Amino acid sequence: MLLNQPFKIRRLGHFGFNLVNMDESVRFYTDLLGFRITDITDFAKRATSPEQIAGMGNPNAYFTRYGSDHHSLVLFNKRVREVLGTRRRYKPGITVNMKIAAGFMLGLLLLWPGSLSAQDKRLVPLTVGYPATSGLFAPLWAAVDQGIFAKNGLDVKVTYIRGNRVMMSALTAGEIQLYQGAPEGLIRLVAGGGDGIFVASQYNFVANYVLITDPSITRVEELKGKRILLDPTSPTYGYMLKILERAGIRKEEVTFVQFGTAGQAERTMAVLTKQASATILSPPNTYAVEKQGLRMLLPLRELNIRQLIVVTATTTKFLREKRQIVEAFLRGYLEGLAFVRSHPDLSMNVIGKYTRQQDKEVLRKVYEELLLDLPRIPYVEEESVRATVQMVQSLDRSNMNLDPKNPYDNSLLRGLEK
Repeated sequence: MLLNQPFKIRRLGHFGFNLVNMDESVRFYTDLLGFRITDITDFAKRATSPEQIAGMGNPNAYFTRYGSDHHSLVLFNKRVREVLGTRRRYKPGITVNMKIAAGFMLGLLLLWPGSLSAQDKRLVPLTVGYPATSGLFAPLWAAVDQGIFAKNGLDVKVTYIRGNRVMMSALTAGEIQLYQGAPEGLIRLVAGGGDGIFVASQYNFVANYVLITDPSITRVEELKGKRILLDPTSPTYGYMLKILERAGIRKEEVTFVQFGTAGQAERTMAVLTKQASATILSPPNTYAVEKQGLRMLLPLRELNIRQLIVVTATTTKFLREKRQIVEAFLRGYLEGLAFVRSHPDLSMNVIGKYTRQQDKEVLRKVYEELLLDLPRIPYVEEESVRATVQMVQSLDRSNMNLDPKNPYDNSLLRGLEK
């Protein structure tokens, strides 16, 4: 402290803690104290052989952040570092009492002038809805958990909202400012004179959805006379009609059932308990149910259906009045897309957290499938808008007066790409 007073401590870091139980420590600092993992270094690669660090637990080092700082704490496996002899400044006899360390760090975060918590308070709050516990939302979740939105000046809170009608009600009422998810609800809203606009679409065709059936069903044609569980207002209902049409089955030859606004977990349970013979799911649920004995009968990717999938939408009023906020969100979203492409382990951790899926094999499959079609810039394509509007018209049996050029705006993404 050689500076003349008064002075302000802007930041300290990063701190390196050498810990005995890595897995419990990581949960402590991330789940309890709220630090976000930004990078992982695998110290097992530095061992001369696997036996050198056998039985010493998780060998990874975790670099974490709080707020917008790049690194705040680094968590090391003490025993692994002792064996490998890393870091000349490290003294093997030193250990860290986690309670003292936690109290010390909380003091830093809560009490210091110019501290990170004060920095977070200056962030602009933004609430974003999403409709499903699907790996498709990994870029959104990663941008939240890894502090990417915070770096762009936003305090983004994501909220899980099931059902198109509920999502549109929340958007219209201002309870959420943006949402990511299905486009059909907003198309109906705009066609009916409501306020809404697409500003991005993660996909412009149906790729990641799969027709899931009871194991006794081996061909689509065998669904005739069976019960199919889907929400008639959701896009999956339209996909199912296309599947049946290609199999020569009329809609009247199956029974569509709906249990409230059942999410993917509830639909899975209905097929497992024989309340329905089929439904449509997306990863990681597709791979998880396969392990439970259900059949992944038909990947919808094979149907080449043009459609908007995982749109980002807001109201034209919010876009007009808060354009810079929407632009900041999209900038963070683009960084989230890039993060998912370049950080497989952290991305799988994020997917596992939000979907509550801990099976590493399932998470690996979800991640690999996600990468197949993940765009660099998620532009809305007019052809996909037109196809989606036509599908909604078919489902609603209406002739909505909606110009496919009206409900979307790519200008923010074009500006960010320059």
